[in-house]
Amino acid sequence: MSDLVTGWEGTTELGGLDSPLGYGYDYVFDFDAGQFTLDGASVALTPSSPDSIIAAIRKELRTKRYAFLAYDRNYGSDAFDTIAHSTNIAGVNVRHLLEIQAADIVEHDNRVLEGSPQVTVAVDTTAETISYHIVFTDTFGVTTTFDDSVSYA
Repeated sequence: MSDLVTGWEGTTELGGLDSPLGYGYDYVFDFDAGQFTLDGASVALTPSSPDSIIAAIRKELRTKRYAFLAYDRNYGSDAFDTIAHSTNIAGVNVRHLLEIQAADIVEHDNRVLEGSPQVTVAVDTTAETISYHIVFTDTFGVTTTFDDSVSYA
């Protein structure tokens, strides 16, 4: 996966006020390994930069909507159900539905400017994955581009 963050100048230091921009923190989770990213002291890293927005979006793309009582009804992805039930509806453009849903997820983060997300989706039915290419502008004017892939199996 490649991430490109443009227009942001700052440092990321664990445990300090590392960004005057106030992005906030989000835990870094290694979805491939299934665990939080840890530093030498076994403390989960929490970036305060556009990376914290990416981490939040990646987490929400992988969380099935309504799966956990801790989240409200607007949190999570319907991609799993969309793919499972789309074969029963004639004329459904699954890719377009997934793009709309992913854009809603990106805009769900209040650090993202409304109307700014551009999402491109590819569905690989053989590998049972959804690939996302996401571009958004945050409230500080920073444009961020990243790619992500989610298994729907």
